[in-house]
Amino acid sequence: MKKRSILIKFFTILLMILISLGISACQNVQAVGTRDFNEPVICFATSKEIGSTLTLIIYADTENQTDVWIDLNNNGQRDKNENIVKFLSSDDDGTAEYVINAQIISIYGKITYLDCGNNQITELNVSKSPELTNLYCYENQLTKLDVSKNPNLINLGCGTNQLTSLDISNLKDLTDLRCYENQLTKLDVSKNSNLTFLSCGTNQLTSLDISNLKDLIDLRCYENQLTKLDVSNIKNLETLGCHENQLTKLDISKNPKLKTLSCGNNQLASLDVSNLKNLEMLGCNENQLGKLDVSNNKNLKTLECNNNKLQKLDVSNNPYLTSLSCSYNPLNVLDISKVTELTELYCYENQLSDLDISKNTKLTFLNCGNNQLTSLDISNLFELTELYCYENQLTKLDVAKNPNLTLLNCGNNQLKSLDVSSLKDLETLGCYENQLPKLDISKNLKLKILSCGTNQLASLDVSSLKNLEILACHENQLAKLDVSKCSKLQELWCHQNKIKGKNMDALIGSLTSGTTSEGKARTLVVVYPTAENPIEENICTKLNVDNAKAKDWDVKKIINDKDETENYDGTK
Repeated sequence: MKKRSILIKFFTILLMILISLGISACQNVQAVGTRDFNEPVICFATSKEIGSTLTLIIYADTENQTDVWIDLNNNGQRDKNENIVKFLSSDDDGTAEYVINAQIISIYGKITYLDCGNNQITELNVSKSPELTNLYCYENQLTKLDVSKNPNLINLGCGTNQLTSLDISNLKDLTDLRCYENQLTKLDVSKNSNLTFLSCGTNQLTSLDISNLKDLIDLRCYENQLTKLDVSNIKNLETLGCHENQLTKLDISKNPKLKTLSCGNNQLASLDVSNLKNLEMLGCNENQLGKLDVSNNKNLKTLECNNNKLQKLDVSNNPYLTSLSCSYNPLNVLDISKVTELTELYCYENQLSDLDISKNTKLTFLNCGNNQLTSLDISNLFELTELYCYENQLTKLDVAKNPNLTLLNCGNNQLKSLDVSSLKDLETLGCYENQLPKLDISKNLKLKILSCGTNQLASLDVSSLKNLEILACHENQLAKLDVSKCSKLQELWCHQNKIKGKNMDALIGSLTSGTTSEGKARTLVVVYPTAENPIEENICTKLNVDNAKAKDWDVKKIINDKDETENYDGTK
């Protein structure tokens, strides 16, 4: 075993040295043994250890399949365990696993399809496989890829590698190119006029000339450094993803077939979508748009225009809209009464003083937080599962007609009462920073997270919450707290209450013992002395801390208004 281990290490080091010297590990693969130098072969090097498994998908024409095999030990000879396990077919996706006995692997024979993605491949030589029509080598460690000898390629997927250049000028028949998530600074597609799908997102492209790609249907050039993009020649374009670039303008007036447009995170001051009658999805988040007219886009289903400068938004002519995100704008009015198919509404961080959702009975998700709402009627929203209405001016909130709620965040309002007894499926409740003198959660048996801090609670009964994982009940008037029934509790924030003496002893005694299911210590945040309130009425002694630690609890104190903590040793 020692000799084998030494040999493995030797060949691994040798491979790394060859690559570092710029000598291709696959360059002279046909020189192994007595094989015909002109025999079709694909060779690649992997950084996987010998004995590891490769996952491959291979296809060859039926008449060629008997001659196709994989050299797993790099001896140049076809051994009995080196046949192709199975080929791609109409009945089988062809996924097969191969145990390697070398780090240089060769596939012999006339194959037309190879998927070798996600195999830690550091080098790939396909120059001796001109029949190849489909090559997928995504999610590897390739720094270069030569496909100049593969003129029959139709589909090339080399995304998520480390390529700094890619020459596809000889691939005249290429229809699908996916080279996203690399380090490409330029990409010449002028010779690839048959392309219908191009995904080159997440690279370092400063320009992209697609004027010759008149058949292009899907273009994804997001997350680059493009300052301009001309799509005027691409009349058949249906999908355009150019978000996260540096575009100051975008003319899509000549692209009437567009169904999906994602142009967020740019520097657009205007956007004319009036000619896009087929548009179904529009994402223009994080630009500088002062207005947005979607009145001609009657087929629109999803609209995302967050973080712009919109003072008004008219969606009355978009009856099929199911998802609307218009957060982080200076909107003071939002009329969604005509959008009755809406299931998701994100309108937080605006200046809304009123929100009528009585006609939106299909809503399942609503986030209207951080506005100026003084009332919110959700009585018609029977399907609602998540409600965020935090940081408003609500004095009451009736959730009796919303039995499907699993999440409710109504924190930072002016609520003096809250009845959640009808919410049997509630898993997360945030009612912090209100004026609640009491809170009954005895019927909410599925609760996992409860944040009720900064209220006026003199007592809190959590004995029925056996699924509770996080409890934040800080800044109340609690003199005692029993969490003995909360065996799944991982975090307890109870600072700035009035728990001390025997009641602190009882609290520590009620803590469940042992680490979390992930093997981590549990967290108890027990004090927060501040300049404004230097005397923390909770008193947790050194003995209390030691007893908590013995149960695998980390005892903490808050040190700033960002809720950052450090270890607490307890009082003497």
